[in-house]
Amino acid sequence: MVAVQATGCSPMVKAFEDRGEHAPLWENACTVAAGIRVPAAIGDFLILRAVRESQGFAIVVEDEGILIAHDEIAKFEGLLTCPEGATTWEAYKQALACGLVQLHESASCSIVSIVQQVRSAICPQSIVIVTARKRLITTD
Repeated sequence: MVAVQATGCSPMVKAFEDRGEHAPLWENACTVAAGIRVPAAIGDFLILRAVRESQGFAIVVEDEGILIAHDEIAKFEGLLTCPEGATTWEAYKQALACGLVQLHESASCSIVSIVQQVRSAICPQSIVIVTARKRLITTD
């Protein structure tokens, strides 16, 4: 299990690294991935316990990396993801680069993709929402 947060709001990562049981309140939280901008988690101790018991780790990613990962997923997988989904891909790449994950190991990133077409002048009734779940698996 891996806890992934953006550098602008990473109380779980801080608590994991400090070996704390609870995450501190993150002041002035800010990230392009608004869905993971959680300055205080109610179940922080449960998250930390799950990561530790699974012998996992916690990692932070920069907003710039999230946006690059977002573009990579669109280009190579054909999915238009939210920044929160792209965060998992960026975290995987960082974990691979620093040796937390090995290339020969299997890993999966759950990414929920939402593509939305809004009303247009040509077809004002047209609203299409498509959701897809893609599992990116790496192998050697």
